Amino acid sequence: MKIAKKATTFFLTFFIAAGMCFTAWAAGPGDTVNAPIPVTWSNLRLDASGMIGFEMQIPDGRKDLVPQYYEVNIEIKTTGNFVPNRTKKYKTSSLNVREDITFTKVGIYRFSVTCHFIGGDVSTGSAMEESPQCVVTEEYIINPDDDGPGYGPGGQGSNVGPGGGPGSGSGVTPSAMGKSAWYQDPVTKKWYYAATTGTWLKNTWYFINNNWYYFDNDCSMHTGW
Repeated sequence: MKIAKKATTFFLTFFIAAGMCFTAWAAGPGDTVNAPIPVTWSNLRLDASGMIGFEMQIPDGRKDLVPQYYEVNIEIKTTGNFVPNRTKKYKTSSLNVREDITFTKVGIYRFSVTCHFIGGDVSTGSAMEESPQCVVTEEYIINPDDDGPGYGPGGQGSNVGPGGGPGSGSGVTPSAMGKSAWYQDPVTKKWYYAATTGTWLKNTWYFINNNWYYFDNDCSMHTGW
């Protein structure tokens, strides 16, 4: 009986130890992280007038990769060294990106960009030090309230700027304002967004003040989801 008891104890001890080893071997969070996909960045652009752009070339053997969104980190230098300014996300499947951007502070700006692919893969980021720099002066500064809370859909104002959206008969174009801003057609009550480039957003997603919006073929903001 004593021998049987020792054998049972040894078997249980071995089983538990083996189970612990199996648990320790099982894949953990760190085992599921993929290595960054090496990509080539080119034509990086940053204009004080309100345009940011870049192109990405993925490896020939990874044509299956589809961009889900780009994460852009922006730095500013007012005095001394560059410091983080903000992070913007641009949702698009394109490899060639040109987007509107607003500046709210005088200084020298630069940026780096990383692509997040559908499925979870992430690209290598562009070098911040190699990005173009632009000097933003007072004439390019936009008050945060111009496209901030209270001026977008569901905000306080019923109409922003001196007119409505496209086709409202007001004759107002985005470039007439000279800056990005929300507009509401006084008749249809539809919302539109004018970019600093002088164009209405159309058939595209756009990230404005930490929210995604979709603009339809008539340039109006999509509603009903």
